[in-house]
Amino acid sequence: MGRIKDMFCVFRLHEPRSHMAIMTLAFWVFGLSLIFQGSRYANTPAYANLLAVLPAPVWGAWYTTAAVLKTASIVAYSKRLLVILTHTVTVPLLAFWQVAFLIRYISDPHTTPVNVVSWTVFLYLVVRSALQMDAPIYRRAES
Repeated sequence: MGRIKDMFCVFRLHEPRSHMAIMTLAFWVFGLSLIFQGSRYANTPAYANLLAVLPAPVWGAWYTTAAVLKTASIVAYSKRLLVILTHTVTVPLLAFWQVAFLIRYISDPHTTPVNVVSWTVFLYLVVRSALQMDAPIYRRAES
């Protein structure tokens, strides 16, 4: 029972890994759905720009790779290079999607700002996760 409780402690509000834990869940959903249900994305006009650059399974592999790295970073919290690698893989992925949705929003008057706002929040959470999980920065903030 104690181990299960320890697993869920990463979701506590002031836990430095909390943002990464939430984003990890999202990345697993995005990655696996892009791999196994790519046609859902292909049938959604908002994703046309992204799928024109790379096919859904490739995007899915990138999201899944990021999810694996995020999961490892949560478990191996003290491995700073792993945490840096995780965020180095994640930030460009989200930034690319953010730009694609922004271009779509600007160029199509029938598009809503939902994806632009969503990916802005995701990008913010990942950057915040990077700052929270960087142990030297986190220790300085505590003192």
